[in-house]
Amino acid sequence: MGLDPEMTLKHKVVFPDVYSTGSTVDVDSAAGQTVLSVAATTNFHATDGNKGWRVIINRGGDREEECTIASINAGVSITMDENLVYTHTAAQADVVEVLWAGLSEVITKKHYKRLALFIPSTWITAKITFAGCITKDGTYLEVQSGIAGAELEVASMVASKVVGLDGILFQSLEAIPYLKLRSGVEGTEVDQYSDAEIEYIIMR
Repeated sequence: MGLDPEMTLKHKVVFPDVYSTGSTVDVDSAAGQTVLSVAATTNFHATDGNKGWRVIINRGGDREEECTIASINAGVSITMDENLVYTHTAAQADVVEVLWAGLSEVITKKHYKRLALFIPSTWITAKITFAGCITKDGTYLEVQSGIAGAELEVASMVASKVVGLDGILFQSLEAIPYLKLRSGVEGTEVDQYSDAEIEYIIMR
C-alpha cells in the first residue's frame, strides 16, 4: 500500500486587519497636535494591544491616517501617541474606526486530527484560543472544553515558539472541521498589529 501524500500538510494563516465601530469627529481637530475630539469614546482603549487602541481616521479618504491612543478623555476626546498628520473636521463628519487584528483566517482542519502551531518572531505575547464552525463560511463560536467547562486556551505564548496541541486541546479540537485562532480570549483579544502569520502543520 502506497504512502498517503496528504498524511501531513503544512499551511499558514494570518491575522488580518478588520474594522469596527469607533466614533466620529465632533469638533475640528487640527493637524500637528495629538488630541482628536470625538462624539463618543466607549469603543476606544488606551492600553497597548487591546482592541480599541489602534484606530484609522477617514479610511479611504485623502486624509486617511492610522494612530494609536495614549489616553482618553471620557466622552470628549482621544489623545494619540503621535501628532495628527491631517486636520479632521466635524463638518465632513470624519469617521474614526477601530482597527485591530485579533482573529485569524480559517484553518480547514476536516479529515485531520493533529495540529501544531509555529509562532512567528513578530507575535505579540498572548494566549491562543479558538473559534470553531461546522462550515467554512458560517458563524464561528467560542470553543470550550467539555471537561473544564471553560474557553479552550493555549497558555500565554511568546514569539518564536512551536506549540504542540496535546491532551485536552487535542481532544477538544479533534472533530471540529473549521477553526480560527484568537489572539487572547474572547472579549479581551490582543491586537497582532505586527501582521502575525502563523505556520501550522495538520496530520491525519
